Amino acid sequence: IPGYFFSQRVEDGAPLGVLVVKLELEELQRDWVGHTGTLLISDDHGVVVLSNRPAWRFGHLQPLSERQRERLLGERKYAEQNLRALYSERLMGLDDGELRRVRTPDGERDYFWQRQALPAEDWVLHLLQEPQVVKDMVWAYRAGAGALWMMLAFGLLYLLQRRRNRHLVRRSRAE
Repeated sequence: IPGYFFSQRVEDGAPLGVLVVKLELEELQRDWVGHTGTLLISDDHGVVVLSNRPAWRFGHLQPLSERQRERLLGERKYAEQNLRALYSERLMGLDDGELRRVRTPDGERDYFWQRQALPAEDWVLHLLQEPQVVKDMVWAYRAGAGALWMMLAFGLLYLLQRRRNRHLVRRSRAE
């Protein structure tokens, strides 16, 4: 049964049972499909549990130790899923992310990589954008800011010219 399960032992002095909650992630994953970047959610082991790129799902973002592998097998956390490596190499640190070269199922690519911890679930949300997309967005914001400054400058020049013309008209009438 595809989904993500949380479980908690219930006891009142003696074990009463287990409470299990299943999260349906497929609908969320479908909502992400049209996103321009790559969206990932990884668990506390660094395994991708959700992605808008299906081939990235069940990939691990860092090497798994033998102990982690045994724990995952013992918990049957990913059942019979074949966990694949999605390793990356840091190329450059930036203020709000980093540039990384990622070995993906589609080959090696560079991405601007941002992370946001989701501590309540012990997950991490990752957003990967191709550097050219980020550059294009920065250029578009700069062009918009430049256009706004130009409009303000021309508006100020217009008001100054109008004020000067009124002053000249008053002076002309006074003569």
